[in-house]
Parts: sequence; C-alpha cells; structure tokens
Amino acid sequence: MNQRETVTQNPAGKRDQGARETEQVRDARRRLMRRCVWGGGLLIAAVTMAVVFIACGSNDRGAVQHASVTPVAPAGYTPPAPKLAATPAEPSPVATASRDSLAPEVRAHAPYTTVSPGGVIEVEAEASPDVASMVLDDGHGHKQAFARDAANGVWRAYCRAPMRPVERLGLAVIAKNGVERWRRVWVFVRVEPEQAAEPADSSADDSREP
Repeated sequence: MNQRETVTQNPAGKRDQGARETEQVRDARRRLMRRCVWGGGLLIAAVTMAVVFIACGSNDRGAVQHASVTPVAPAGYTPPAPKLAATPAEPSPVATASRDSLAPEVRAHAPYTTVSPGGVIEVEAEASPDVASMVLDDGHGHKQAFARDAANGVWRAYCRAPMRPVERLGLAVIAKNGVERWRRVWVFVRVEPEQAAEPADSSADDSREP
C-alpha cells in the first residue's frame, strides 16, 4: 500500500517541478526581452545623438571654411565712405532792392578805335540819369574826368596814347551815382604808327616829255 502511494505521488511532484521550471523559463525570457527593449532604446538614442553631433560638426566646419575664404582688405586700404542722399539746399532769401541799392548803368565807346603813338584818344559814354561822375583810367596811373554835354546827355573824356605801339589798349570807364554805387566798363583801342608815304619813283621823270 505504501509503495503504491509513493509511486502515485512521484508523477505529481514531477509535474509541479516541470511547471515551476516552465515559469522560470518564461520569467527569464521576459527579463531578456525587457533587456533587449531597453538595450534597443539606448542604442537608438545613441545613434540619434551621434547623428546630431555629426550634423553640428559639419555645420561648424562649413562656417569655419566660409569664414576662412572671406576676403581681407589689404593693409592701408580705406573703405569708401557710404554715399548719403543729397539734401536739397534751402534757397537763400532774396533781398529786396531799393532805388539807392542799384548800381548805375553805363555804355562807352571810342569813336576812333585806331590812334597813332602819342595821339589823343576820345571816349564817349552814355549813362543812367543817377550818374553823378565818371572817370577814364588808362591803367598806367592816369585818370581823366568825364564832362557831360547837357545838350545831348553824352559824357566825353580824353587821354593820351602811349608812345609805343599797343595791339589792344584797355581803358576803364567808371561811373558813380550819388550814393557811391558804381559800375565799370571797358573800351579797347589799337595804338599803331601811321603808314609812311612811299617814295616817288625816280624813273617817272624820265618818261615825261620835255
């Protein structure tokens, strides 16, 4: 009887032991799978970080390379100043002219534009009614006052031509009004010697009849 019970109990113990071993195997597989999952996650994270670092490093190298090829200005070079937009100048105020602020008007000429050395030069002038006096200046320290002809309102003055030929002798005519406003104009004449008379042909007398 005891032997049968022993024989009967042994198969049940084996089944329990097999079940425990199966459960242990399953637990080991679960732990292995968890480790694989964690290991795979860490591997993916490591790969991702490596890709990010490589991308950043390539960008840094590109920036350094770009900076290395930037042109450098030579020593002593001064860059041009930036062009600024031109600001339109404000118009200057226009002064109001009064009667006394205006300069006189004058027009002069020489009736004879060519004179001989040492000859007399005559200058005539017409001026505005406000002119009080006029002076003729030959530029060599000689000044002559004009005289006004009341009949026709013409001003006249005379001066002496130099003794040497002058291609273009300039004479200044200066007119002043009662408030010391003045205007100057120029008259030009030529000083040249007169043409000498040609000598008579001596053979002309021989051709005459006695």
